[in-house]
Amino acid sequence: MKLALLFLVGLIVLPSDPVLWASAEAGHPPSDLAKPTACSVSGLVVKLAGSAPLPSSTVRLQSVDDHTRTFSGLTDVGGRFEVQGIDPGRYRLRVIRNGYVTQEYGQRTPNDPGAILALSPGQDLKDLLFRLLPAAVIAGRIQNENGDALPWVRVNALRATYLRGKRTLSSEVTVVTNDLG
Repeated sequence: MKLALLFLVGLIVLPSDPVLWASAEAGHPPSDLAKPTACSVSGLVVKLAGSAPLPSSTVRLQSVDDHTRTFSGLTDVGGRFEVQGIDPGRYRLRVIRNGYVTQEYGQRTPNDPGAILALSPGQDLKDLLFRLLPAAVIAGRIQNENGDALPWVRVNALRATYLRGKRTLSSEVTVVTNDLG
């Protein structure tokens, strides 16, 4: 009976993983063989046209489950980035740069939502490629026939779309001119 009890106590104390069991017998603590849980993400950010690298772009991972938990990094002169020490979990990965449209991981068009990036413990996601689209600005001045500025004029930016096979214009943005027209 005492032998059976010692055997049961031995099963509870010894690790169930054979590698950890062998390590414990050799005098090494099981933590020596533990896999790293931190993750990393790396890749390249370039311009859409010409594939020129985009230095100083911000790469930001934001947790889907806890919006206060974010990890970020900057691209180097060659447009390369690497964000390390990321906790495993589900994230939205965004690349942000002044003068360019923000892009999310898995996004097909600028207006679509991106995909959720699920990182498992110890995962190293490499060779991601982001091709950023330059942002556009419409600027001008509205004047009357005498060259005087026209304040409070509504200006619409229209986009050509297709509805039931026919081309139509839909309003994207509406702004109002200031006192300088």
